[in-house]
Amino acid sequence: MLNGITILADPIPEPNPAPAPEPNPFPKPGLPAINMKDVKCDGEVLNVREDVNTTFFTCFDKMQKEWEATGKKGFMPLQRLACGAVCAAQGLGLFDESGKPIKDNPKIAELINSILPAKNQKAVTEGLTNCMKKNSKKLKMKPGDCSSYGMMLFCMKESIAKICKL
Repeated sequence: MLNGITILADPIPEPNPAPAPEPNPFPKPGLPAINMKDVKCDGEVLNVREDVNTTFFTCFDKMQKEWEATGKKGFMPLQRLACGAVCAAQGLGLFDESGKPIKDNPKIAELINSILPAKNQKAVTEGLTNCMKKNSKKLKMKPGDCSSYGMMLFCMKESIAKICKL
């Protein structure tokens, strides 16, 4: 009521909150420019669980911050990027705290089965397990240098690429 006159008006609407940003919308140098949800296997879209996507981007963001803290410019070297993959594997329970693959780990098959199309699950599980068995004795974690993981990570990438026809 204003000076004895009742004013009827619609209430002022509350502003809509801004939507949450997509993970890694503008990749920094040295970070992957791909969203895990865009990856396909043998033409089929993967069911990348949110915890997997978050774990990968959290680890690679951590690697980026560590790289920036060195004061160096440009893309980070591959041995540092490999540490991001090791961090993700640890975060997903695939590697132990010392950075070694956990032997006979059922989490590998569980993760693969929750993400990949059924027709590719067994072959990918066998391929990744083989890569870990062949290379796990050579693995040594050093701060900022995970170069000893290079052969195993390359083997895994090649195995998945072949099976998923990437």
